[in-house]
Amino acid sequence: MTVSLTPEALSSPEASPQAQALAGLLSQAQARDKAEPGRFYVAEVLNKFSTIANAAPAPGRAAPKLEPVEDIPLDPLRQPREYLERMLRDAVRAEDPDSALAILADARKQARRLLNSLDRSRFLERLRSHGELLARRFVPGILERMRLSAAGHDKAAVVRLVDTAMAFVEYAPNWRPRVLKARETAVNTLAVLEQFGPMDEKTGLPVPKPPVMPQESDGY
Repeated sequence: MTVSLTPEALSSPEASPQAQALAGLLSQAQARDKAEPGRFYVAEVLNKFSTIANAAPAPGRAAPKLEPVEDIPLDPLRQPREYLERMLRDAVRAEDPDSALAILADARKQARRLLNSLDRSRFLERLRSHGELLARRFVPGILERMRLSAAGHDKAAVVRLVDTAMAFVEYAPNWRPRVLKARETAVNTLAVLEQFGPMDEKTGLPVPKPPVMPQESDGY
């Protein structure tokens, strides 16, 4: 591990816990050297530098975090390119597929309103590329959730997930075969469950229904 020994680096709020610990020890050693002439506490600290630099952070001490920086507002009419590029950035940062798709759809709509034909064509190509990257990120998880939802006999969730996956196919047509295959499998699973009820994961057969107990006679 490399630890800078410059005063600026050691005292920086973003310095590593090891660097901060070293800065504190050096400060104490310098004070003791002044108070006790002839002693060499700073040299002793430097002799133990490797141990200090490689030490684990002190318990309970969290790594320094950067404060989030708020975006400067942009005027879409005066700064259309910057405004639309920020929308693409926000789509990439989206934490769920529905949010990412909503931002992409809005960006496409805004591009048609704000850009001339040449700039619009170039931007829509970039938007398609971003959509393709987002499809690669989100679609595998969507297909897995589709499978689990079908196995859980959740038809509404399957329909919703199919719609979301097909929305990504618009940006990434190469995903179409896998999405259609997953949809077919989910539909077949739902059909089997509708007809036979839940399946036994071990045997792949329908779970036997409990026997119907004969009704007791009331004596008449």
